Amino acid sequence: NRINKNLKIVLDNKIEEQAIENAFLACFCHLVQLKNITFTSIKNLKIPHQPTYYAINFCCSGGKKNQAISHINECLLSFINDEYRRINNRVREQVIEREISKLNSDDKNYTYKKHEIEKENADKVYLTFKTNGGTPAAIYDDAKMISDYRMGALFAQITEFGDYFRSSLDSGNNVNKAFLDILNNLYDGTIEASTSLGCKRTELKNIPFSLLFLSDIQELLNDKNNIAFKNRLKSGFARRVNFYI
Repeated sequence: NRINKNLKIVLDNKIEEQAIENAFLACFCHLVQLKNITFTSIKNLKIPHQPTYYAINFCCSGGKKNQAISHINECLLSFINDEYRRINNRVREQVIEREISKLNSDDKNYTYKKHEIEKENADKVYLTFKTNGGTPAAIYDDAKMISDYRMGALFAQITEFGDYFRSSLDSGNNVNKAFLDILNNLYDGTIEASTSLGCKRTELKNIPFSLLFLSDIQELLNDKNNIAFKNRLKSGFARRVNFYI
């Protein structure tokens, strides 16, 4: 409550505390997921799960919705970048260890090959934690890394969701629609298997994922957009999302 009140003052009282709270909870949930914190509830008594939070804030243009997120990310949760680096460093150590273990220690070039593996992975970034709506294949690749190494979490942040959704209805834009189509299952931590030419994938489970979408409501009141958005809400999206309007 103190965070909400102070941020509202900083933002010239142009945004309500409920909107700030909704955005903050999504960002904070992502931080909790990065720490691999799990919980039990009446819905998951047998297997503890990580929390998931989907937030959509509909605020009018000039309503400081983007600035609120900037302040949350840059002032309150800026240390999350250190967490990203820590996780990537831990993944790097495991990747190097696995690759070196495949080498024959009796090989006369063992030291050279070991050095090359270390050099090749020295500055590599393995996980992309945030996305503004990537392809399912790109999301899957990050999710596979999280699944393999049991660390990390994904966070989707789209600051102009109305425009993004409208574009998803265009016949030539399959990327936006495909991303929105996987969100219902991702809420439960699942990415369904999809196989393409030369690439076989298996279903992934227990993938930590949260999202924060921001938009002016007017974009989704347009007749075509409105009908399509209502249909998506009916598909199960509505019961997964915390809305602020």
